[in-house]
Amino acid sequence: MLKHCIKYPVSCLGLIALFLPGCGMVSTATQPEVSLQVKQAYQRALNTMQAGKHKQAITQFKKISAANPSLAGPHTNLGMLYLKTNALQESEKSLQKAIELKPDNRIAYNYLGIVYRQQGRFDHAEKAYLRAIELDKNYSYAHLNLGILYDLYKSDLQKALSHYQQYQALSDKPDKLVDKWIIDIKQRDTAKTRQEENKG
Repeated sequence: MLKHCIKYPVSCLGLIALFLPGCGMVSTATQPEVSLQVKQAYQRALNTMQAGKHKQAITQFKKISAANPSLAGPHTNLGMLYLKTNALQESEKSLQKAIELKPDNRIAYNYLGIVYRQQGRFDHAEKAYLRAIELDKNYSYAHLNLGILYDLYKSDLQKALSHYQQYQALSDKPDKLVDKWIIDIKQRDTAKTRQEENKG
């Protein structure tokens, strides 16, 4: 069963953790003011990122970060880009730096959870996702990724079901694939219960 896909908040890539709090991103209240020149450079880097030119986007965000070391946003985006290129150690470092600069960065925690999951560090992934949800209980992507973790890697069907259902409830339109996962979990849970009863 194909259940390894991880949803990314592509529609809200925006200026991650920096300029678009209305898109469900982290509040910009504690971030320093930036110039129009920096905003324009950031937008160009995002356009490059969204065009799939990952190496070029990494170069652009690194340049922005070097010139603006107190900004968390470039590090969050670098973490995403490194993850997409399977550079997990670099992704982890960038996301941890983003969190260091902005401790309430739910997006960085969510992506850090993905990095940990891919590294096989499932307990760390669980903590990262839970922290993202603690920062925003309505953060649907963290619920989805936590559901996948519980379903595929920690074999906790009840918790997986709960987070899949929360993801669906928080989504504008229910995901048909996640609906199938929910049905599958209920069927597996019923079969498991019957097996235990038969053993008894």
